[in-house]
Amino acid sequence: MNLKSITKKMWLKKFLKKYYFRHFETFLYHDGRISRKDYWIFSFLNILLMMFMGFLFESLEILLPSIAYNIFEFICSIFWIYILIAWKMLDIRRMHDIGMSGWWTMIPIFSILFYLCKGDDKENKYGPS
Repeated sequence: MNLKSITKKMWLKKFLKKYYFRHFETFLYHDGRISRKDYWIFSFLNILLMMFMGFLFESLEILLPSIAYNIFEFICSIFWIYILIAWKMLDIRRMHDIGMSGWWTMIPIFSILFYLCKGDDKENKYGPS
């Protein structure tokens, strides 16, 4: 391994820690705010992960016996519930960033439009920017 490949791996590790894994440390915490950039990077990585898992499911369904596949499917379902809870908490924090209540996430069409809005530059009632 050369220095260049080590540097690339370190960059990826820092990137994933900053924009993805740190949100799982506070996945039940809905107070505060999250920037538009953080939200969309987290969402994009989750979509990539979902596509990979879908491909993996289709491949393993052919290769694994029925019982082993069902166990794998159950474990992945628990994992996805965990990710969806974290994602929902980020939805709420994203609404807080634009100065709106987290309840707006219950209306999907409006909330998708609000996720595109720039957050408040100054402190709002949900915390500092």
